[in-house]
Amino acid sequence: MKKFLSILLALVMFISMIPTVLATDNSVTVNFSVFDGSVIMPNEKITVYDGIAEEYGYEVASADHNGNPVNGVTIFDVVVAAHKKLYGDAFTPETANNYLVMTYSFMTKSFGKDTASAGFFLNNRMPNDGIYNESWGSYTGLACDTAVVKNNDTITYFFYQDLSSWADYKAEFKENEFNVKTGEEITLSVTAFSSWYGNSTEETLAANSVKAAGADIFCSDGNGSFKKVATLDANGEAKISFEEAGEYSLYVAGTIAEGPVVIDWAKVTVEKAEEPETPENPEEPETPDEPAELTFWQKVVNFFKNIFDKVVACFVWVYNAVISLF
Repeated sequence: MKKFLSILLALVMFISMIPTVLATDNSVTVNFSVFDGSVIMPNEKITVYDGIAEEYGYEVASADHNGNPVNGVTIFDVVVAAHKKLYGDAFTPETANNYLVMTYSFMTKSFGKDTASAGFFLNNRMPNDGIYNESWGSYTGLACDTAVVKNNDTITYFFYQDLSSWADYKAEFKENEFNVKTGEEITLSVTAFSSWYGNSTEETLAANSVKAAGADIFCSDGNGSFKKVATLDANGEAKISFEEAGEYSLYVAGTIAEGPVVIDWAKVTVEKAEEPETPENPEEPETPDEPAELTFWQKVVNFFKNIFDKVVACFVWVYNAVISLF
């Protein structure tokens, strides 16, 4: 009987672990941030498992607009996980709709705000099916619950600031990772393209990108806040340096001549610069040799020499005086 109970208990434990194992096997870790003109959620890593959206009561698409099955973690799964991370225990299957509403692949509320004016970028591009549509001159975008993400992808969730033409400009750092020493200067270079071109080819994006002149650079201060450290010049560039070692997050935001900017992120790792080496036994500066002490007879000779020089000088003076009388 005891053996049977042991086997039964082991079986129950095994079955209870299956969902956890499956979730681990179907999870990804991505970078996610939320921006509405200011940072709602800074860029940070979130581990998301496939099916989290359904756990919170959301109905999601099983296939995309081309009929391809959706397999894996989607952007909407990430959005659900981000809500859980941001709101904690307040975000439950019963309260989820107070923060996030999604119907037929369209989000109408997110992060407690109206989402009619929201969008998202996947690795600085709008997720699409990769099939070029000649009629539109671009690819066809994917919905939040059909766009599948991979490990280390970066998702930027944003609320449009340009509510008239919906042409917010997506900023993009030329380089988004730096390794420098304290005091060493780095050059940040940023371009931007209109959201209208989010599903375009790389050639079209390059042709329609602009230098993000006038946008601002913000840097983490180590206390969970960000402070402005530079403004991009006419070439979309700025130079900055760091006095303290550590890891820093940068983001670019603000407004350029063409319109409001959608955030982009960069990471800087700063190591302390090596101090100049000093020799272990520094040589002492040379001092001039002191004159050797004179002997007794040298002193006698010098004494009579000084007397003789004075007598001669006196004689010459007297002689010159007498001559001057005549």
